[in-house]
Amino acid sequence: MDTQLRICARHAEYARLSQAWCMAIVTYAHTRNPLTALTAADDMLSGHGVETIWQGKDKPSCLYINRGDTYTDTLLWDDWREQFCITSWGDWFERQEAEGHTYD
Repeated sequence: MDTQLRICARHAEYARLSQAWCMAIVTYAHTRNPLTALTAADDMLSGHGVETIWQGKDKPSCLYINRGDTYTDTLLWDDWREQFCITSWGDWFERQEAEGHTYD
């Protein structure tokens, strides 16, 4: 694949992520439930469902759409910051550990 096609594919991917992010924001505004919002956006990203990273037994740290690879950009709900973001869950996890957060 030549460089131009790779750039176009990357822009198309970020457009899909942006649309999914917008859908999640609107859904969250109506439901105040990040799981419902991510579930609504899952099909748009051809995801494999919504998964959770837990901090402690009953404290979710984040919810994210599983896209099949640890470092593939996805839509993620950061429970500490109470916001959606576009990142991979692997990058998010590494940042959390660098900030001193621990996980079971």
